[in-house]
Amino acid sequence: MKKTVSVAEFTKQFGPITNDLPAGGSVLVTSYGRVHGRYVREGAPARRPRLDLGKRLAQEEYDPEVGGRLIDSLLAEA
Repeated sequence: MKKTVSVAEFTKQFGPITNDLPAGGSVLVTSYGRVHGRYVREGAPARRPRLDLGKRLAQEEYDPEVGGRLIDSLLAEA
């Protein structure tokens, strides 16, 4: 279903009207009952999934001795 709004309503309520549109959605803008134009919301850029470092580290197997040496060397540099 296409949404239809008047020019006056579109200019006064631009934010609420356009924020409700999905990517690629459109609104017909009319003036005195005749189509004046069409506003089409661009597709949102694809978001990269966030890397969950805790989950990633939980999957790895580490030797406690090597981990201890790594922590000691990092603390020695600080």
